[in-house]
Amino acid sequence: MPSAVRAQDAYRSREAHRRRDDFRVVSRPDVVADPGVSPFVMHLFKLVIVLVVGLAAIALCRVALTAANTELLVSSQQTSSQLSSLRSQGENLEVEQSRLSNPSRIASSAKALGMVAAGDGDYVTLSDGVTATDSDGDISLSGSIAAASAASGESGQAADQAGSEVAE
Repeated sequence: MPSAVRAQDAYRSREAHRRRDDFRVVSRPDVVADPGVSPFVMHLFKLVIVLVVGLAAIALCRVALTAANTELLVSSQQTSSQLSSLRSQGENLEVEQSRLSNPSRIASSAKALGMVAAGDGDYVTLSDGVTATDSDGDISLSGSIAAASAASGESGQAADQAGSEVAE
């Protein structure tokens, strides 16, 4: 059996050698191997891509700024329109206020309502120390009249009568 194994090994060795011989590299001087893309062209291509991306970013920023500018312009126009409208309303209100505050117009409106001009008023003069206050600390007219009457010697009846007239 050893001879059979040797024969088989020899056969395999010859087969492997024959297969190796089938694939040989042959160099031909007339054919130049293609080196692929040159490094210069590759750098140029990368530069063009960077420039295109940069210009696209600049264009996008410009479009955004133009849109923001247009929005501000529209807002400014609306504000100007509102301002002119409010100025017009203010002028109309000033004219109306002038017309309504005219003394002759007020007098004629008062007459139409049945009002009359006030005559001379009556005055009450209180001597020092007769002013009375109520529980809240405010001046009490009826209390002051009663104190003035008591100080001048009038009866309490006159003070009560004066207090009831004031209440009416």
